[in-house]
Amino acid sequence: MPASVLAVFTQFLVQPIINKLSNLYYDYKIKEMNKDISYLNLILIVIGIGLSLIAYFMGPEVLGFIYGVNLTAFRLPLSLIIIAGIASGIIAVYSTILTIMRKMNIQIILCILSFVITLVLSLVLVQNSVSNAFICLYYINDY
Repeated sequence: MPASVLAVFTQFLVQPIINKLSNLYYDYKIKEMNKDISYLNLILIVIGIGLSLIAYFMGPEVLGFIYGVNLTAFRLPLSLIIIAGIASGIIAVYSTILTIMRKMNIQIILCILSFVITLVLSLVLVQNSVSNAFICLYYINDY
């Protein structure tokens, strides 16, 4: 759930500037468009690092207090899920940009490739009982 909330938060950042990015692209002002995209990515990365650190140091205690369960063993997975949520948000930014550029075929190819990689890795990781396999698969599935 934390990763999904971060993806929704990213949409709140992206939606207001979609028209601006679209106008910049169609006016061939690619440098300005890249500047806005870089700024948005920087904001997401800084927020992601901050939230990941907060999740690592305070997350299990807060969630343990809320749910009445000791969750200190899940400190690292919680932080990784937060990072995956930010990665999902950054992917949403680039998906929006590809849509503005009308490059839907690239998105379809990436989705199929992501599915195949996730399928193969899930079979390998689950059979070998790799710790935190679900987080690795979540990362890849977002791409």
